[in-house]
Amino acid sequence: MTSPAVSPAAALDSITRTLSEILGPAGGGEDGFPWDPPRRFASFAQRLQLVAHHLACSPPDLVSTSPAVHTALRGVAGDLEATRAAFSTYRSRSRIYVLINCKPLCSSLRDRVSSIASWLALLDSPLSPIPDLRKKTADLSRDMQQADLRKVTENEERVYTTLQKEAEVRESSKAVQSAIMMDLARTLGMDSTDHGKLAEQIKLLRADLSGSSTVAERRILMSLEKIFDSWSVEPCIADGSNAADFEDDAHIPPFKNFLCPLTKEVMKDPVVVVSSQTYERAAIRYWFDRCLEDGRDPTCPVTGQVLSSLEMKPNIGLAGAIEEWVNRNVEIHIKSALQYLGEGSSCPLECLERVLDNVYRISEEHPSSRYRVRNAGIVGLVVRMLNERSKRMGSRLRGKALMAMHSMIKDDESKYLHLLVAGRVGSEDVRMEIASFVGKITLTSNGKGFIARHGGKVLVEMLSSMQERAPSLQALYNLSTLDDNATVLVNLGVLPALMNILFTTQQDDPSDLKDLAASIIANIVANSGHWELSLADKEGHQMQSEFIIRRLLDLLSCSSCKCQASVLQILCGIASSPQASGVLPVQDLM
Repeated sequence: MTSPAVSPAAALDSITRTLSEILGPAGGGEDGFPWDPPRRFASFAQRLQLVAHHLACSPPDLVSTSPAVHTALRGVAGDLEATRAAFSTYRSRSRIYVLINCKPLCSSLRDRVSSIASWLALLDSPLSPIPDLRKKTADLSRDMQQADLRKVTENEERVYTTLQKEAEVRESSKAVQSAIMMDLARTLGMDSTDHGKLAEQIKLLRADLSGSSTVAERRILMSLEKIFDSWSVEPCIADGSNAADFEDDAHIPPFKNFLCPLTKEVMKDPVVVVSSQTYERAAIRYWFDRCLEDGRDPTCPVTGQVLSSLEMKPNIGLAGAIEEWVNRNVEIHIKSALQYLGEGSSCPLECLERVLDNVYRISEEHPSSRYRVRNAGIVGLVVRMLNERSKRMGSRLRGKALMAMHSMIKDDESKYLHLLVAGRVGSEDVRMEIASFVGKITLTSNGKGFIARHGGKVLVEMLSSMQERAPSLQALYNLSTLDDNATVLVNLGVLPALMNILFTTQQDDPSDLKDLAASIIANIVANSGHWELSLADKEGHQMQSEFIIRRLLDLLSCSSCKCQASVLQILCGIASSPQASGVLPVQDLM
């Protein structure tokens, strides 16, 4: 409320001046705001301006002699002065700033409207000599008293809640980020595809918060900047956006309706929601889960419509069209790979890298097409390339080649055949890379058995080479974890080679080689089997012989803890063997 010292004329002048500022030079303030609360307040302000004009033109005694008029004018002047801050925010701050402060701003205007309505009610009796002005004032007071400025719109409420939640700096998927930006753009009255305008609003928000700001506001800014930076990056469209230059004419670009509105990528499992919009199943499910997590009604990101059901129906027609598009582009890439890999050493390295990238992408993103890549003979061409270029091939190209091979052979037993072909016919570097792969990847029981039967011989032979020994031991350890492989490996002569590593001490030998050798032997002798009748070393000793057992006991005092544990497992396995019964009395070893 204004000071009692303020005269009625001064209060009336303050009202007129403040109303002019609120309504702007054109006097039509309600058209200058994208937000409903200031528009409605501006509408009341226009009517209040008319009342103030009539009061200024009324008989001087009416304004100067009535205490009720004095009180009402001073009260209205004070409330209008307090309203200037809110209108300044609506008019000069960024739209996002207004949005994240929409509730306190709306509450401020609501309180002022109610207060002004009460002040205007005091004028009812003093204005009785002027019926027309009295009616205008009474109607305005009643309308302002009944005005519902308590709520923001449903869309503003949803986005406000979402932004407040984002202040908690949560991790969000690309789908959720896209839905948030679509909601934000819709609320701001913008096209979500106009990244420039959204970026400008975020930039303005940063400027608004450069001075004083709350921690929550700063967190919202940081979260929005992070989301926008991630969301505004156009993803690489699978099967062609990164294709080599020579494929630009052949590649068939995707139709717009093939792309999920949330991920901006070609859909693999398109579904239709209640709003009749189509999304990638996983993407829209992420958004629905986030809505439920935040306690808000699930909405359609494209239309903003609140959904009555979370039902998702497969879009069979669109899925079929996408599948046909994928198949045609896969054929294009396979044909291109055959052409450029078939050129051998004459093909530029850049072309080879792009071809290998395409092959890797096909295998990773479309597993059902791997057999087509393999049947086309691309694996053999990659192996040939590794052999021909092994001496002058950089680590980048070798890595891409091995990644492509590993991806091509992921799905069934036939994949291991291609891996073994590369290991058997490749150079030393290729064999080491393949052995290292076998040692690191997770294999099924069928895979372990297949590799042991068809590639175990190469791995055993590699044990005789100091350079190839480490990756070979890693691969053999992986294979030895399958009980059925014990007989296969023993028949391939793995025991003498492992015993040689275990008992031969070289000063510069890594200790983990001996650890791996002991672990492999422990896996082999864990169960009764063919090892009991096989030779354990080149001198013709069997595993149960006194010579082998004494040497194993000697290792307990001069090896690592891991090796000692494996040696004890070996001794336990030997002792558990029926073939060892009565071979050597325990007291003879003491």
